[in-house]
Amino acid sequence: HLAQGQYGLVLRDERPVKFLRPGIHRIWKIDGNVRLRVFAENEPLPEITGELRDIIPAAELLEANIDLNQRAVLLRDGKPERVLEPGHHAFWGKQNKLLTWKLDDLAFWAQPEVLAMLPATWFQTIHLAPTERAVIYRDDKPKLFLRPGIHRVWMLDPMVAVRIFNVLELAPE
Repeated sequence: HLAQGQYGLVLRDERPVKFLRPGIHRIWKIDGNVRLRVFAENEPLPEITGELRDIIPAAELLEANIDLNQRAVLLRDGKPERVLEPGHHAFWGKQNKLLTWKLDDLAFWAQPEVLAMLPATWFQTIHLAPTERAVIYRDDKPKLFLRPGIHRVWMLDPMVAVRIFNVLELAPE
């Protein structure tokens, strides 16, 4: 019996031979080398080998490589579940999606529920009044101009800096 949110792998000689969805299944136990491993859908998957990839339906396996200049959040059933740093990640479940951002874009937008999951050290929130503007610099070079409003800026690169200017004062050089 596999409950909602559980998946099973039938292993023969420790090699995956069958993927099981939630529900009732019957497995022959005549061969002592056959066993069942049960996983919660939010548990890490075992190592994704070619054999395992072949038995998991493509619609129920989400694999992603997050590059060094990216960050992501896994959404399961539309709800944020976990933050992903660079590396290879795999998840099972039919309702999985990734929200992915490129750090090179410097500024980003995220829903409040997703934003709450991101480590506060990764970004800076900037509130610009109607008379304020901001310039984001990388390596002491201006890269992005921001108008009044709320902005979030990736701060993972120590060479990124934000300068805020008041339009009622003299313009910077």
